[in-house]
Amino acid sequence: MVTQDDGEVVYARISRAWKETDAMLILDFQNIETVAACCLNMAIGRLYSEYTSEVLNTRIKVENIDSYHIGLTKKVVENAKEYYKKQADEVEQKKQSDEWEKRDNELMMSALMVSMM
Repeated sequence: MVTQDDGEVVYARISRAWKETDAMLILDFQNIETVAACCLNMAIGRLYSEYTSEVLNTRIKVENIDSYHIGLTKKVVENAKEYYKKQADEVEQKKQSDEWEKRDNELMMSALMVSMM
């Protein structure tokens, strides 16, 4: 069985390799009988925090994978996209909230200065 720890190793290797080159990655499932979903989350899902779907679709090729693991991989990808999109949306909302708070503070300071004149 391929575990979460194995997924971390795979992710680290992918991350390290892609810092040096933009080469195609081939994930070969030959002789792999069972892959835990957490392994796929660590190895593939986590890549969605750093790369767009378009980049990953052009840089990863999966070979020798059975239908069960195809379905599992698709689910992991869907969940990762949703998770990292939600995170990005939350960061953007926080940024907008901070900008509004800064503008409000600037307006209050301006109003105080005007009233002090």
